[in-house]
Parts: sequence; structure tokens; C-alpha cells
Amino acid sequence: MYNYEARHIFLVIMIVILIMSPLLLLTMPTFIASNMHGMQGWVVFVPGKAYLLYAFGFLFLFGSAFILFILDLSKVAKISSIVALLISVAFFVSAAQNYTLFADDSIAFRESIWTDRQSYAWDEVEIVKFDLSVTSFPKYEFRFKDGKEIALQENGYIRVFRSGIEGKLKEHRIEFVKKYY
Repeated sequence: MYNYEARHIFLVIMIVILIMSPLLLLTMPTFIASNMHGMQGWVVFVPGKAYLLYAFGFLFLFGSAFILFILDLSKVAKISSIVALLISVAFFVSAAQNYTLFADDSIAFRESIWTDRQSYAWDEVEIVKFDLSVTSFPKYEFRFKDGKEIALQENGYIRVFRSGIEGKLKEHRIEFVKKYY
């Protein structure tokens, strides 16, 4: 005997995930990063890699409901669904740990869940290169006095803070190189 009612519940869950994930993918990464890390600064930047990790999280979340729908709630389906759900959670947790934070006194960033949070005072920035010649978004490259570098693309969210970033660079007399072509 088939359990059609339970299967249809997972069909509805799949459809909701399919419809909501693109909308959530646009807003959720910045919202989560701002609430988790941004209380100390004026802007939190979420790199494209984090958006990709969130997308994979939604894909495995969809897959979890899809497995239960297709395999009719069998024991194998339940175990596979739980595994897909755990993988989805792992992607979401990993994505939430990718950020760059600009504050009045420092720049902080974390590149993945496996790395420690790096924090540098503005005085520790050696040089900043701003590349306007790229075909997509302009790109910032920060090099710190200990040799560590970070690069981030200036999207519309960061563009609002361009004058603030350039003001901090002038205030701390940090070399700022703009490349136009």
C-alpha cells in the first residue's frame, strides 16, 4: 500500500524550496553575515563563493525532499534524506563563515569554516589596488604588512562604501593604486 498523502507533503515541500530558494539566495547570505558578523562594523561583504555554497545547500535541501517523494518514504529513502539534509546544513554553516568586514578600526575576514578569523588594523594595510579595467565588477586587492592578501569585487553593495574605504586609506596614509586600463 502506498502512502500518497505523505508523498504529496514532500512534493509540496519540494515546490516551496524550488520557488523560495532563488529569492532567499538573493537576500539570505548578506542578512546572515550582517547579523552574525556585522554588528562590529559598517559593511559586511559576502563573496561569490558563499552564494555558491548557499546554492548547493538549497540543492541538497531540495534533494532531501525529492528522495522522500520518489522513494516513497522507505527506510533507504529516510536514511538518504537525512544524509542529504546534513550535507545541506554543512553547506549552510560553511557559507555563513565566508565574509569580509570593514569597521572603523579594522578589516576582518574569514575565507572558510576551516580557517581562523583574520583581523587587521587599518595601520597594518600596506597597499590597496583598485582595478577598474576588468570587464565585470571593479576589484579591490588589499595587501597587509605580513604578506597576507585578500581580493574582493566591488558590487553595488560595496560601491556605496567606496568613499568610506578610500577615506580610511587616506586617513592612515595607505598607498592606493587605481588601474583604469
